[in-house]
Amino acid sequence: MSKIDASAIIGRAISYNWLLKGTPPPVSSFLLLRSFSTIFTTPTSSAHPPPSSSVITNQRVKLSKTVTTHQCDSNFDDAFQGILFDIYTFNIAINCYCHLNQVHVGFSVFGCLFKRGFIPTVATFNTLINGLILEDKTHEAVELFKKLITSREIEPNVVMYGTIINGLCRIGNTIRAVSLIRIMEDGSYKPDTVVCNTIIDSFCKDRMVDDALKLFSKMNEQGIHRDVVTYTSLIHGLHNFGK
Repeated sequence: MSKIDASAIIGRAISYNWLLKGTPPPVSSFLLLRSFSTIFTTPTSSAHPPPSSSVITNQRVKLSKTVTTHQCDSNFDDAFQGILFDIYTFNIAINCYCHLNQVHVGFSVFGCLFKRGFIPTVATFNTLINGLILEDKTHEAVELFKKLITSREIEPNVVMYGTIINGLCRIGNTIRAVSLIRIMEDGSYKPDTVVCNTIIDSFCKDRMVDDALKLFSKMNEQGIHRDVVTYTSLIHGLHNFGK
């Protein structure tokens, strides 16, 4: 059994849908799915020195965690014998793997989802993006988010924005997180209490209390509810500045 390749999975999945429905997939969807594969593929070199014993051990550990498309199909067939499962079943399975810090398995299930003719929803991508962030792969999560924004195949909702903003704040990139709030203000989904609290807390931790207070005032102007978390973050930030 060979290790899963995201590009190969997506390619087979698109072909499967094409044959199943008798019509070719939209060009935009094809390009979007192909672009996703570039985020998770790592170039390899054919020429390299013989591995050391420690490298061999690490490779065996990685091999034991490898998931194949065949295994993925078998697992679903075994778990759901006689039951018709749908996109929600796949989303739950992906969510479970992501919370077990096995986002690579989540993407394997994502490949199985396509192979079986299902179309991912915004919840599917929310879960995968959150899984990447939980494994400190915020850069990959942001790249996937950017692909979704650019392709316009799926409109990110407030949960996805909040997840990305939380990931950016965790790595100290608060300024970029603020830029996403501006994008939200121009779109269908407006910033909510959770999103603003995340940035206010990050501002305070970055010793940018003045910016936190500005956002606090803006929440009041826009009618966004300010809760105990909002005030706690600000009080803590002001205390750290001797105010």
